[in-house]
Amino acid sequence: MTDRNKTEREFSEGDWVFLKLQPYRQSIALRKNFKLNLKYYGSYQISKRIRKVAYVLRLPKGSLVHLVFHVSLLQKNIGDEAVTSSRLPVSDKEGRLKIILVTMLDRKLMKKDNMAMTMGLIQWPNLFP
Repeated sequence: MTDRNKTEREFSEGDWVFLKLQPYRQSIALRKNFKLNLKYYGSYQISKRIRKVAYVLRLPKGSLVHLVFHVSLLQKNIGDEAVTSSRLPVSDKEGRLKIILVTMLDRKLMKKDNMAMTMGLIQWPNLFP
């Protein structure tokens, strides 16, 4: 029995790829609903191939994400169609996301459980409005 969803991916040094970060392991999610987050970051250049399934990426200086990634987390950069973030999320030394507010775009008063509460539309750094 074979895995029908398996795709064979192989990259070479110098290729440009998009990086998929795992929200549960790498603490990058800004929302309760993870499926609304960006799927891919990048694009980044492959600096070294370790094995058939492990690659070292050239990440920006100061990023606290490990440089070696499995092939399943990489996608080849073909064209300019993909919606990505150009920068990795800012995290502290423990790997937790640093939440920095850029500006509040809008706010409204909502009713929840018979109580009034204020909801805000926030602009986060490194993310689209």
